[in-house]
Amino acid sequence: MYKPLSDELIREFQRSLWNEREVDIVWTLNAAVRTEDLDLRNTCLGTKAGRVLDEVLKTNRTFRKVNMCVNGIEVEGARALCRGLKVNETSEDLNIAYNNLGEDGAKIVGEMLKVNEGLLKLDLTCNDIYNKGAMYIAEALKVNKRLIELKLEMNDISSDGAAAIANALRKNETLKKLNFEGNNIEGEGAEAVCESLKVNKTLEELNMNRNEISLYGVSHVLCVDTTASHVLCVDTTASHVLCVD
Repeated sequence: MYKPLSDELIREFQRSLWNEREVDIVWTLNAAVRTEDLDLRNTCLGTKAGRVLDEVLKTNRTFRKVNMCVNGIEVEGARALCRGLKVNETSEDLNIAYNNLGEDGAKIVGEMLKVNEGLLKLDLTCNDIYNKGAMYIAEALKVNKRLIELKLEMNDISSDGAAAIANALRKNETLKKLNFEGNNIEGEGAEAVCESLKVNKTLEELNMNRNEISLYGVSHVLCVDTTASHVLCVDTTASHVLCVD
């Protein structure tokens, strides 16, 4: 059920917007009684609108898809957004790509994932979360029983971060799609991930294109039992061997 925003919150949100065009966003939020998509991508919200978005997600029970990519919400925006998502069980698809979250933002998202019971898809592409951020997400994957798709593209994750995710995959029983494209994962990281698939029987799609995986690393990928319904994608030129069940 949707609860209208207070006048105070609307005014605060209006003050945080960068130009007149984005004032319409307020009315999108306040009138979205029947819509299932909250599309605020590339609207330059920054960190200031966090309190309003927090309130929206706490009270709105209609949004299934929330797209916040390319907004520069950073750590403070992520903190507010995730406060709302900790109690929101309706939103299933969250896109917060290109938002400068960093390691601390990844930690906040990870803590949210430990308790959120709604999200099915999460896009964290290009947020500079690095290995430490990947480790925070990995810890969440060990206990999260809902998420089925995770995008970690272009986050400067190397083998240590991949190994942390691999360890989580040994315990996770829900994730079906994992995208590591465009990181700095080398042979050891690829080996760790693929070894985990000998235990994990849930993951169906793994994308490791455009990493630093040598032919040695690819040899481990190709040894994975694809009859277990795994679809593996690894690039051997910039790191392109496609192995499909």
